[in-house]
Amino acid sequence: MLLCLGGNDFLRYQDEAKTIENLRVMISLAQSRGVSVVLISVPRLGLGLEVPKLFGELAKEFSVPLEGKTLKKILSKGSLKSDAIHPNASGYTILAESVAQLLCNSGAL
Repeated sequence: MLLCLGGNDFLRYQDEAKTIENLRVMISLAQSRGVSVVLISVPRLGLGLEVPKLFGELAKEFSVPLEGKTLKKILSKGSLKSDAIHPNASGYTILAESVAQLLCNSGAL
């Protein structure tokens, strides 16, 4: 399962602890059913594109692979976005290639 959550939580100023708990529940539920999880970090929009440490911490806690840099790179380039907060087709292609590489490196593919 590719789990990419947090962007809307950040945009709505949801408490970070609630976002962490939501991610924990989803990862735990997937793993309890034998589903492998890949976590994709989502940068927090603001003056810059900060990737919260929570993604790395959760990846470590649950021993899941983390794609932690690509969305930040994509969202920092206007030519890879369809609007202010979403990748376009080219951006999603880059994300898919990064996830595929991560899956190969982790032995999943």
